[in-house]
Amino acid sequence: MRSQHPRSATRRSVVRALVAAPFILRATSPAHALDGLPALPEQDVVLLRPGDPRYEQSQPVYNLRTSLRPSIRALCLTPTGLRRLIDLARERQIPFALRSGGHSFEGLSQSQSLAIDVRPLNATRFDSASQALNVGAGASLGEIYRAAAKVGMCFPAGSCPTVGSAGHIQGGGYGLLSRALGLASDSMIGADIVDAQGQLKTITKETDPNLHWALSGGGGGTFGAVAGFQLRLHPIGGVLTFTQGFVLPLTQAIQVVAAWQSWAPNAPTEITSILKIQSPSSGRVSLRLAGQSIGQPAQLLAELQRFAQAAGQTISANIIGGSFFEAMDRFSGGWNYESKFSKGKSDFVFKPLTNPAIDTLLRGVLSLPPYNMIVICDSYGGAIRNKRNDESAFAFRDALYCMQYYSSWQNPAQTAQRLTQIRSVYDAMRPHVPGFAYVNYCDLDIKDWQRAYWSSNAQRLRQIKTATDPKNLFRHAQSVTPI
Repeated sequence: MRSQHPRSATRRSVVRALVAAPFILRATSPAHALDGLPALPEQDVVLLRPGDPRYEQSQPVYNLRTSLRPSIRALCLTPTGLRRLIDLARERQIPFALRSGGHSFEGLSQSQSLAIDVRPLNATRFDSASQALNVGAGASLGEIYRAAAKVGMCFPAGSCPTVGSAGHIQGGGYGLLSRALGLASDSMIGADIVDAQGQLKTITKETDPNLHWALSGGGGGTFGAVAGFQLRLHPIGGVLTFTQGFVLPLTQAIQVVAAWQSWAPNAPTEITSILKIQSPSSGRVSLRLAGQSIGQPAQLLAELQRFAQAAGQTISANIIGGSFFEAMDRFSGGWNYESKFSKGKSDFVFKPLTNPAIDTLLRGVLSLPPYNMIVICDSYGGAIRNKRNDESAFAFRDALYCMQYYSSWQNPAQTAQRLTQIRSVYDAMRPHVPGFAYVNYCDLDIKDWQRAYWSSNAQRLRQIKTATDPKNLFRHAQSVTPI
């Protein structure tokens, strides 16, 4: 093992580490399968059952809409403990879920039977010789960013620091440095993984090019239980953050969206931007441009002026310079783990939306009560396109951008209404988009999800699944299926 993990954590210290990723099977195992489990060394595994205060401490998940209470939550303190649990689940035919951060939109990191929780495997160690960061699979993105910042480097991944690294990286991993440095999975040198036979292996392009390919965008919970990663860090100087808001009538808002989708995916590689769309009041659209740049201030100002001219707006962006960690923190949304009711959906856009298509999108948002839904457009291009679509399992490198439709709420009584609202906007866009989706924004509404998440890469993923896990030990509602 290249990663260093705590090997002598006590029960009390285990529950302090709660953060990170996606995976699940909703089926319940036979009661007898969970009865009389063999004693497992507590230096490797801690088994928690309902009623134990530590069970409640480890229970919260991001999406309350899909929250499940497992019969047993197994906290893995070591890779050996992870191996023991996979062996146990296979021998007793116990359905299980692999949990890291628990941010899966559809609760795919949960189970009603056995939840194998790797959050205690969150240690990080920098190898100065290889310039690589060894991290446990339970490390959150925030923990990775802290470790990278300590050595004056960075890791390109998502903006939310409480998201787990395991699911995020295996799904591709988009973030605000992606156009400059690529997806998170592009910086994955290797992964330490427990396979379907209970063997712990280090997977690299050299040792197993097929499995390394699959782990770079094939999504979590399909090809094995990741115990840790070796991640390539990147040297970095200052990072510029920029934000600007517009609240506009519909016709002007259409022009801004049209200008952004022409500018953002074709801007200099140093600049990654997103555009957030909401309805603050009847008849007006709120648009918020935000992003990061590792280029020079003059370049960023010139590019923002170019965007503003096409958008028919005056540029007055708030531009702030600072370190990589300071830039990440400004977009973090806070470091406290959040739990709320939510629903997410997504689309990849490969050709600029026509003005009528943008009109459909904005009218859909305007038809809802203020702030009931947000559409977030993430610009692609740049370093994301440095690889072909078939060079990793992530199949949408040629996209202009990805649209995320998202709604969150606190009152469970609103669930049915909110689901109807987000589906109505999404459904209205079907004539205008090809129907591909980002696996990290998993959506159980999608019927042909293997095509939606992996396009032409789906068949190769299924072949790798058949070769590595023909009995489908690692599975959830939207995992890759064997042939």
